[in-house]
Amino acid sequence: MTNSPTTRTVLFISSGNAVRSPMAEGFLNALPSNRYRAASAGTDPVAIDPMTVEVMKEVGIDLSSHQSLRAGSIADTPVDFVVTLCERAIKVCPLFAHGSISFHKAFPEPQTLPEEREARLEALREMRDEIRSWVETTFG
Repeated sequence: MTNSPTTRTVLFISSGNAVRSPMAEGFLNALPSNRYRAASAGTDPVAIDPMTVEVMKEVGIDLSSHQSLRAGSIADTPVDFVVTLCERAIKVCPLFAHGSISFHKAFPEPQTLPEEREARLEALREMRDEIRSWVETTFG
């Protein structure tokens, strides 16, 4: 995460780094100001959910090249803010050094979303819109 001296870095952490944290990262990086630069990681990362890529593309954010990172592997990376987005992440999240400010905002677990395609897409859209609103309100 290369930044200007006035750009603050934000690391979003969720369990899989497949849905919530990539959405938050995408929305923060899409804000018109360059006050923040975001990255995301997971406590137990998996490949990004293809439906997450699909619903984010609907709002103009391309996550197709997202690479899931393990939170523990970047724990020594200097960041200004660490934001956990689920209960699992807040329990097992590594401590980040370098003066990071940590806070928590939970969103629903993707495993609890419907399995049927259209119902799942609709649930992901709702989550996307909730995350977008929260990111814009918190960092906008």
